[in-house]
Amino acid sequence: MQYDAETNIAMWELSQEPIASARMFGKLIVHFSAGGTPVIIEMLDASKFVSQTAKAGNPAPALG
Repeated sequence: MQYDAETNIAMWELSQEPIASARMFGKLIVHFSAGGTPVIIEMLDASKFVSQTAKAGNPAPALG
């Protein structure tokens, strides 16, 4: 996982396949290969997610 504090985006690279398309699902952007396999997942407003997770009593995932 990578986190960019300046843009407040967390990113998970799942594959090194070339990206052919992307779809947005709320605060998530999923980039897909030509075969439909997820390649990268980006989470927008990632610090807000971590904060909400901590408030819910769950351990906050580490960023960075």
